Amino acid sequence: MTVASHLKSLQALDLALRTGSVKGAADLLGITPAAAGQRIKVLEDYLGFELLTRGRSGLRPTPALADAVAPLAAAFEQLKSSSNGWTSSAPTRSTLQPTATSSSCG
Repeated sequence: MTVASHLKSLQALDLALRTGSVKGAADLLGITPAAAGQRIKVLEDYLGFELLTRGRSGLRPTPALADAVAPLAAAFEQLKSSSNGWTSSAPTRSTLQPTATSSSCG
């Protein structure tokens, strides 16, 4: 049995908290605010409680989420740090160029 990954939902949640809005998270993810909100809602439904409160100063974690905010941010920073090394150490791709070959027709 495979367990569903909530990585995209966690990413939307992390970015919403960092930017203070679902729209800010959506802009960074390249998706609509409705899609970002839906990702967070899926996570809330899975966990069985609300994760964010909305106020004048933007989004804030609920008390149920408060203790997980720092580890969540650290986990995404770790992923970012790990993946940054991939591009610098990745081999360069060469482009194949077509060449003419001689063939005997006879």
